[in-house]
Amino acid sequence: MEVLGDLPAYIPFNEPGICFARALYMSMALASKEIPSSAYFVFPKQPGQTLNGINGMPWQYHVAMMIRANDSEEQMIFDPAFSEQPMVDSKWISLMSQEEVKTVIVPGSQYAQEILRGANIPPKFINSFDELPPFKLYDIENACSMIERFQNLITGSSYEEKKAKLYSETIRMVHKLEAVGKLKRINNPNGQTIYCGRKKIFDVE
Repeated sequence: MEVLGDLPAYIPFNEPGICFARALYMSMALASKEIPSSAYFVFPKQPGQTLNGINGMPWQYHVAMMIRANDSEEQMIFDPAFSEQPMVDSKWISLMSQEEVKTVIVPGSQYAQEILRGANIPPKFINSFDELPPFKLYDIENACSMIERFQNLITGSSYEEKKAKLYSETIRMVHKLEAVGKLKRINNPNGQTIYCGRKKIFDVE
């Protein structure tokens, strides 16, 4: 997953409970390089059913980042919860269920909370960077907070180093997204402040 850079250094790829935050950051990493992506949601078809998560964990839903491979019709899923390598969407779904499932494909900048709240968001596969809607800053700040909670699962560096990396990369990607017109500051349109959850990690002095 070379295109995703050093995300594994500060995002726990082995924690499925933050799939929504991880998918957003993976899409941000691509968007900061002006590469479009989509978010692929999978839900059980029938009420009361669950998906088969890793380690036998039942899932109410799952989401991962998706791109179209080399201008083909093949839809490739990037989901480190299952594999370090991308896989076609049909294989990915089969790892979670052998039954019929419900799927929703939305822009990679779309955060899971709105989908889970039942917001009326038309399904859309993103074919070009121009089609990608802006990321919302408060979604990024929420995702940052969720990732920080589980950084202790990442091996190889201290917690403080991982936290510093998360903060610095969040700031870098936010500024890059803003520069290419793919960031929306809804609560403070003219501000420069960036939070990770409730912690301020950037401001203009």
